[in-house]
Amino acid sequence: VQFQVKRSQLEEEEKKRRNNDKKILWDATERNENGKAKILDVVVVGCGLPKANIGWFHLMQLLQMPNVQIRAVVEPYYLDRERCPHPPPSFVDFMGTLVDMDIPCYYHVGQLEPFRRPTLCILSGRTSENPKFFRECLGLGATHIYLEAPGAPTVSQLREMKTLADTRGVRVYMGYQTLAAKYVENAVALSRSIPNSHVFFCHNDTNQSADLHKIFFRHPEGLLRS
Repeated sequence: VQFQVKRSQLEEEEKKRRNNDKKILWDATERNENGKAKILDVVVVGCGLPKANIGWFHLMQLLQMPNVQIRAVVEPYYLDRERCPHPPPSFVDFMGTLVDMDIPCYYHVGQLEPFRRPTLCILSGRTSENPKFFRECLGLGATHIYLEAPGAPTVSQLREMKTLADTRGVRVYMGYQTLAAKYVENAVALSRSIPNSHVFFCHNDTNQSADLHKIFFRHPEGLLRS
């Protein structure tokens, strides 16, 4: 009985969460339609899972900006039936919400039509795939690209990407990671001045210890390079 009650509560909480997410998205769409600012088309490549991947966080923020129109969302893994035949329910639900908002969702950049207006492409896919996404977006006519760090597996690839962007007159912006070393040093110094104090490290990432090998496999360059 206790298990059934707990499950019912969890299902109700999940239902409220999904409804709230949809409300946020619909409110953002209304603001975009009523906004008087100059509109910039944006394509998000690699949105990932809701509340888990950086692409999703970018997308949620952009949907609330009145001068932004999300032209399309490209998710090369979870929307590819061959690579991911059974995507998580949270992802399926989120994609349904985007479709209801008339935002096209694709699994490949090549499915997009050439850009005819100033367009920003946000590339937050896997590091090994970003150079390919980069070239494909340039080929479609992107005028600006926001590239999540480290951007490519090797420095030579980054240089090639820079040369290509310079040749086409495309402005590229790099994402970054805030280094925490200084904050750690200050926290340790403060703890030493307070008797019986301790410093604890915690994170809010969704990665479990058993999945850490996957992270290092996808990002072999590590934090030092980014």
